[in-house]
Formats: sequence, C-alpha cells, structure tokens
Amino acid sequence: MNQKRDYYNDIRLIKNRRIALFTAISIFSLFLFPLFAGTYLVYIATLILIYSIVAIGLNLLVGFTGQISLGHSGFMAMGAYISVLTMLHLKLPFNINPPFIAVVIMSGLIAAFIGFVLGLIALRTKGPYLAIVTLGFGIFVEQGLVLTESITGGRSGLSSPPISILGHLVIEKVTILGIEFSGREQVYFIILTITLLLVLFAFKIVRSKIGRAFVAIGDSEVAAGASGINLTYYRTLAFAVSAFYVGVAGALHANMMDWISPSQYGIMTNIDMIAMIVVGGLGSIFGSVLGATLLNILPQLFSKYNFMSTIIVGTIMIVIVIFQPRGLSGMLSNLLKNERGQNK
Repeated sequence: MNQKRDYYNDIRLIKNRRIALFTAISIFSLFLFPLFAGTYLVYIATLILIYSIVAIGLNLLVGFTGQISLGHSGFMAMGAYISVLTMLHLKLPFNINPPFIAVVIMSGLIAAFIGFVLGLIALRTKGPYLAIVTLGFGIFVEQGLVLTESITGGRSGLSSPPISILGHLVIEKVTILGIEFSGREQVYFIILTITLLLVLFAFKIVRSKIGRAFVAIGDSEVAAGASGINLTYYRTLAFAVSAFYVGVAGALHANMMDWISPSQYGIMTNIDMIAMIVVGGLGSIFGSVLGATLLNILPQLFSKYNFMSTIIVGTIMIVIVIFQPRGLSGMLSNLLKNERGQNK
C-alpha cells in the first residue's frame, strides 16, 4: 500500500466513540450555526460545504482509484453553467421555474456523463500523461465558456437567478418558529443537507464492492486485473462518480454566488482542489472534509497580512505534507492509535 494512503483511517475514526460523538455534535452545531453567526461567516461555512463535496469527489478518483486529475474545475464549471442556464431559460408549464434540486441533480448527471466519456478517452494513459489529458480538458472547458459569449456571457459571465423551492424564492425572508432566516441562510441549509447526504453516499460507496474495486485499482492495476476486476468499467465509473460530485458542487456554487464567470473555474481552482485532498488525506472521506475546511479557513485567518497571507498558507501546507504525509486524517488516526497504546 502507498504509504501516503491508508484506507482504514475512516474506519478507525468512525469506530472511535469520542470522534463519533464529536461528529454528531458538529453536525448538530452546523444546523444551529446561522442562528449565532453573521452573514459573512455563513458565507464562508457555505463555501466549506461546497468544497467538501468537491474534495470528496476528487478523492474518490485520486485518493482511492489512484488516477490523477488536474481538470476537475471543468466539471465544476459545467455544473455551474448548466444549472444557471437551465434556471434562466427553461420554463415549465404555467410559467413555473424548474425545481432547484432537480436542476442540481441534472447538472451532476451531465457532468458524470462527460466524466465517463473522459474516462474512456483517458483509458490508455496514467500518471503524468493522465494529468495532462485532464488538464487539457479543464482548459478546454474554461476557454469554451469564454468563446461562447452569446450563450455564457464570455468573460463577463452570467448573473445567477434566485433559487426556487416549491414555488418559494429563497431571496425572500422566511420565519420558522419565530426565527427569521435570510435568503443566504436558507441557501446554507439547502447546501448543508445536500452535503450531508453526499458524505453518507460516499461512505456507502467506499464500503461497497465498488469501493473495494477502486481501492484495488489504486493499489495495483495489474493485481486488480488479475483478480478479475474490470479495469475499464471501474476506472470510467470512478471518473463518472467523481465528476457527478464536482458537478453538483458547481451547481450549488453558482446558485450561492450572485455572479459566475469562467475565471472562477480556472487552473488555480484545480490546484486548490488537489491541495485539499493531499492536506486532508488521500483515500479518506473525513480527510476530504478536513482539507476543504482548513484551506477555506486559513486564507480568512491571515487575510489581514495582504500578500503575505498566501505565503503563510503555503508554508502551513508544506509543513503538514512533510510531517504528516497521510494528511490530517492520518494525524488523527495516529493520535487514536497512540492513545490506545497508552491505555493498554
């Protein structure tokens, strides 16, 4: 097994009672968070949720299946633009806006189909060659959005329409049990619910036959093929599932923002995505969430230092990768093992 991946991290963390209790309290706190936090903190928390979905999707491909991708910003852009264009131009009978959740799922499914096709195209490549193929895909999507100005608005981008849930526009304030929730807070609850469902689904995947096939391919394609695993099917499936997650995240991101443009989904976004899963821990769902959280919080903590903030954040990332090559999830797992050793 690659020393920088340990697929049993999540199992150890789940079985630990204190970690399980902390996770339950954290989820409960997330639902109460908007009641005590300001608008800006709710915005940052929403970004963390969206990038947690991105990191989980990318980790299923890179961390579990061992396929390097530098083009997932393309899937995120596709999810974003498909959702916005659908909500802007598609009208159901009686002039009803399309259901937001249906649009998000559709965006993810279209991204998954493109991911499946990209996986087929990239079957004969691996390692740095696969990285270049996926990087080319990401650049192709970004430049395609710029050049199709009549549809996408080009570099100027598009204005995101308000979200409609069962005929209710979330830009309108709503009162529940005497508590008033703003539009941004309503969006936060929608994205939080979707994120939790996708996290649970990811755990189901990695503990299923599909997940075991992903792990086998990530460890050794030769051994996986010799044991009867269909490499073509599972490699392309990994691309499709990963693209679905990132496409859904793109749709949520677009509808959280007031405006989207191709520059939001450029090559630097790919680098941020890779950094999240490496810092959080390859082959770990918990690590994906931890990495997304850390890399969204750190820039905010050091933003007052202007240009130095990037250097500080980069230094912290380097230290984590050098001293904890299995990421934050590996660090937590090691702490638990050391604690058990001391108790014995």
